[in-house]
Amino acid sequence: MNPQKEITDEMLIAIRRVIRAVDLHSRKLNQGYALTGPQALILKEISAGNGPSAGELAKKVSLRFADAVDRVVEELQKEGFGVITQIDVRETLKNKLDIDFRPYIILGACNPQYAHQALTVDDRIGTLLPCNFVVQEVEDGTEVLAMNPHET
Repeated sequence: MNPQKEITDEMLIAIRRVIRAVDLHSRKLNQGYALTGPQALILKEISAGNGPSAGELAKKVSLRFADAVDRVVEELQKEGFGVITQIDVRETLKNKLDIDFRPYIILGACNPQYAHQALTVDDRIGTLLPCNFVVQEVEDGTEVLAMNPHET
């Protein structure tokens, strides 16, 4: 047999084993904690103090404001979150204080499974529920923000 082919075959087998191990670990992580591997790594970094600050959890998007709100709702739904509150800050400030403000929406979202898991660990976590997401119009586009709960 060709030595080059043997090495290639051995490498392919090793790569398949690594992929299988990662897949098995990911399934176990998802079943036990409802997390994906990347989510677990991010949580590990945040808990070690190496994670992003609240401001760094902002992302500028190249969508019009209304489209960005719709897209955030769609993405939350894909992850099992329902939007249970929607506060139009611009409209509220105009109606209550007659103040003009930029387009700014606060979306309160909840995933019942995650909420239950968190509440069984520490019922004080309810002060952070629902999870809030902000979509706001900024000078050069639209920005989506989420709070890092470890900094609150």
